[in-house]
Amino acid sequence: MTKKTFTTWLIATSVAAAAMAPSGSIFASPNLAKTSEALFSDWGQTNPSLREAVKQASELGLISGDPSGKFRPLDTLTRQELAVLLARSLHINPLKAKSSSFHDVSASAWAHPYIEAVKAAGIMQGDGKNFRPGARVTREELAATLMKSVRPDMTTVEADYPAPFEDHSQVSSWAKQAVQDVLTLGMMDLIDEHFAPKQAVQRQEAAASLVQAFQPGKQAAALDWTDGQRISIGGQTYLIGDSLKGLLRIENNAILKGAKVRFAASGGTLNRIDFLEIVQSGENPADGEAEFSRNIVLDAQGDRIEGSVVIAGDFVSVRNLTVDGDFEISQSLYHDFYGYDVTVLGNTVINGGDAHTVVFENAKLQTVDINKKEVRVDAAGTTTVKDFLIYSSTTLIGEADSTIERVTLKDGAEKVDISASINSLIVGSSANINLATGSRIQQIEVTNRAAKLKIQPGVNVADIKLPANVDISAIVSNYEQVRSQIGNVNGTKPASPTVQPSPAAPQNPTPNPGTPAPQDPTPDPGTSTPQDPTPDPGTSTPQDPTPDPGTPTPQDPTPDPGTSTAGPDARSGHTDAAGPDTRSGHIDAAGPNTRSGHTGAESCAYGCESDRRHDGSGWTIGRRY
Repeated sequence: MTKKTFTTWLIATSVAAAAMAPSGSIFASPNLAKTSEALFSDWGQTNPSLREAVKQASELGLISGDPSGKFRPLDTLTRQELAVLLARSLHINPLKAKSSSFHDVSASAWAHPYIEAVKAAGIMQGDGKNFRPGARVTREELAATLMKSVRPDMTTVEADYPAPFEDHSQVSSWAKQAVQDVLTLGMMDLIDEHFAPKQAVQRQEAAASLVQAFQPGKQAAALDWTDGQRISIGGQTYLIGDSLKGLLRIENNAILKGAKVRFAASGGTLNRIDFLEIVQSGENPADGEAEFSRNIVLDAQGDRIEGSVVIAGDFVSVRNLTVDGDFEISQSLYHDFYGYDVTVLGNTVINGGDAHTVVFENAKLQTVDINKKEVRVDAAGTTTVKDFLIYSSTTLIGEADSTIERVTLKDGAEKVDISASINSLIVGSSANINLATGSRIQQIEVTNRAAKLKIQPGVNVADIKLPANVDISAIVSNYEQVRSQIGNVNGTKPASPTVQPSPAAPQNPTPNPGTPAPQDPTPDPGTSTPQDPTPDPGTSTPQDPTPDPGTPTPQDPTPDPGTSTAGPDARSGHTDAAGPDTRSGHIDAAGPNTRSGHTGAESCAYGCESDRRHDGSGWTIGRRY
């Protein structure tokens, strides 16, 4: 007899039920796992190719030695012993009935509760009156019982069956389909090209078949192939459970080939994947081709991996997958990764990628660790991320419909470019940070005094929190240019810059053409002061504003040096705080001047604009896939 070596990592679990066998039975009670090579005193009688399976059956509590420490591997299996094994393997509780369903089974028999349990489950029925508890189990009976256990609906295995074995015609008609199925699923093997359907089952054979059929533990091996109905892993063939038919469909055969996988199978059906490492790679697109167009693609169609995923290939796309554990883009991915509709409940770790793009579109991510230096990460579409932890120089893009709750810059993040809307940006490194046009940050908390932040036009920051005794201009390198784009600093609105008036030479106001020149204050008629601008025609006083060219009348606006500065001068270009001058080119903060070229601190009319917006920071946010 030949038996394929099990390539498994089996985590031992104990089976709750304890057999009620008489002294001397190998099924007396669950046995603690034994670590010595000689598991039983008659270990040498066990077929070497079956020893691993027998050891696993012992670790699972399915079998144990008798009081003398013997397993008796070559002894035949009885029907009552098979009933006990099946009940334990299927975790069916024994039924302690007061009476027996069979004439040949006593209610006080050690195997009675297990026989009643498998009868109620529809696995072993006897002939209706008798169970034949001590009768030997034939290989075709074991095949039929295994298939009833793992496929109670008796659905035919959808697969290409192996070529008929030499004694195919000797199989009973009621067992033919079951024999084909157990051979296809690897639960039983041929013996020198024969099935030997009427041959009694040895105890060591039964242990191997039960472990193969009811493996509750985790296994790890390389994935060989999938055809959408069956999958081969480590040389063993399994049916694909309904919950994994999207992930393991034939269209994913190319990317899954050679993948490292840990999984759980029961009844010859693979129904859970606990770890998957993709090792296949796509290709770099040619010139003119779209980015990601030659990626190798895994489309899980909404299926779930109940563990972690590692992407160790290059140019890889993953679509429509839920990962309960962590998701890692490993260092083996040197170029592009594209994830669409990927949900990760654990951490997402970016150790690979480059300055082109690692894209997650319409994804749901928790914490994302960015460790790869000079990588560009794009949260596209409706992607949501709870926290980006950035440990290296990085470009982070968050497109318009994405939601990023927090970005934390850690030691190692030396240069970080951000174009995104972020609720909270925590700067814990001495990074040089560039916030590109279009970014919206609710709060920036700077905890490292050496950090430098440059805010581009069009960026809006609602609040900046600084360490104690740190001036905002020491952190924001272009603060004076972007102060209007910042809401609060440490909870307080930044003050507008104080404008100091600069002295200017008085200038004659330039009247608006077509508008009468403003009149100087009308002098007291009782005085002889020459009238300005219309002097008394009878006087020889030079005319103002058009003096006689032949007279050296002082030019206006230069004040008469003989006049006092204590009071207003109708020709003066300046006044003190007590009196306005409608022609003045300057005023102090106390008085307005409607024609003035400058004002005090109350307004911003000297060249600044409130909340100016600019486009074009050099960023182009656009999907290329």
